[in-house]
Amino acid sequence: MQQRGELSSKFPGIEMGPLLQFLTIHSEIVLPPPLPPVITGDPSDDKFLECALGGKAACIVSGDKHLFSLSEFRGIHILKPRDFVQRYL
Repeated sequence: MQQRGELSSKFPGIEMGPLLQFLTIHSEIVLPPPLPPVITGDPSDDKFLECALGGKAACIVSGDKHLFSLSEFRGIHILKPRDFVQRYL
């Protein structure tokens, strides 16, 4: 897991404190349903789709090109971090 300083340097101009607080308050542990392969370019990314489905998430926040190439999966929006901040914070 990246340290807070590393995240701040990757996303200049975004205050990480409110984002981390938001995630801490609204996070939950889920048991994801297994899916057939979805992301052929990087099958290890399928776990994020499974977790989002299991948690009934509204969105996935990622900069991963394989995930972002979907833009949406079963009604779950896939957003870049900056887009998430603008939309929800």
